[in-house]
Amino acid sequence: MSQLLQDIAEQPAVLRAALEEYTRRTSTLSSIAREWALRSMRSHVVMTGMGSSYSASYPAATYLNNRGVPTFLVDASELLHYQLNLALKAGLLVVVSQSGESAEIRRLISVLPPDVPVVGITNNRDSRLARRAQWILELNAGDERTVASKTHTATQLTLLLFAAYLAGDNRGQIIADGLRAIDALERFLARWEAPIDHAVEQLSEASSLTIIARGYGIGAALAGALTIEEIARLQARAVGGGLFRHTSLETVRQDFHACMLIGPDGTRNLMLDMASELAGYGGNIVLVGNDLPKEGAHVAIELSSTSAQFAPMLQIVPLQLLAYALAQRRGLEPGRLDRLRKVIETE
Repeated sequence: MSQLLQDIAEQPAVLRAALEEYTRRTSTLSSIAREWALRSMRSHVVMTGMGSSYSASYPAATYLNNRGVPTFLVDASELLHYQLNLALKAGLLVVVSQSGESAEIRRLISVLPPDVPVVGITNNRDSRLARRAQWILELNAGDERTVASKTHTATQLTLLLFAAYLAGDNRGQIIADGLRAIDALERFLARWEAPIDHAVEQLSEASSLTIIARGYGIGAALAGALTIEEIARLQARAVGGGLFRHTSLETVRQDFHACMLIGPDGTRNLMLDMASELAGYGGNIVLVGNDLPKEGAHVAIELSSTSAQFAPMLQIVPLQLLAYALAQRRGLEPGRLDRLRKVIETE
């Protein structure tokens, strides 16, 4: 088994261990929540990261905004160079970096005054980010030598637990939802080959790929596009379903290829209607979600049902495996990076 495939397969175990760890050790999360309670009436939360860390933050940022906690998600480069005041005035600055050492993160924390309260989400307790943060939420995802997979889903889970504490929500419910999502992921990984093979056939002629999502799923779309570009060397973009309708319908022809992430929330039917419309224009469509239509000119990757905020943690895994299979189809070594490095040290 390749290193990449092994990392993908390890995700349920990593996530289960992380959930158990934060269920037993709640003191850090409780301390952060108490600090936020002192600041929340006059401030906001800022989340920042780069690449996979940025996209993994999307579900938690959406969750917090839905729960009335004003939250800005800004990539670390833009935050550093153009929106630094947003960070300086934050009640909490949540800095997400698997290595804790990427170039933008190092520069950002170097310019922060000591009174900016930093929550560090990282897989590296010895990093510069961990040394600067007042609170560290460690991913404990283990060694990951190729593109982000298990660190990405571990970041999603950790941030959703953090968000539930910050919002003062029912912690038992978020833990139960997390366990349900992990169980669903295990079931999918036990039978992934056939649905991924069908999806690869649907996308085999693609020269580019569009990943369409709404709401929480936009984070998985962003991460999926990044993963497919890194692993399969196939140009990919992520776009929200509403924006796609306003900007890109004229591009849909027989050479159009898309993955559509169908969440369990209120825009599900909008996405399914769009999928039928795009297929009617000749588009080659792969659907990823639960209770998908059995009929139609599309390929379905069926997942078990879970809560809306945890759905992206499931949706990204078929995209990881799709990237792996497309790379093999294109004669590439999945997970090999020729130009990028695991830790990006230059801006």
